[in-house]
Amino acid sequence: MELLERIRFITNSEYISDLACNRYLTFYQFHEIEEINIDDYSLKEWNDAAKYVSNQNKEFNNSLDAKKYICSILMHKE
Repeated sequence: MELLERIRFITNSEYISDLACNRYLTFYQFHEIEEINIDDYSLKEWNDAAKYVSNQNKEFNNSLDAKKYICSILMHKE
């Protein structure tokens, strides 16, 4: 399963495009995203997901920073 698809599944979103919209995450959903192993996906996939959920042209040198950024973006969407 691709990273964005996995995040879509965790958040119970109907479409991947819903991830770029404002939405409320439960603590459980947020924790599940935090628990995704960074080694399960390539740096490119982490960077692509970070760009998609933030709608910003961000690029990271390592997967952990990209994951932290994704979590911070999703945590602050309301």
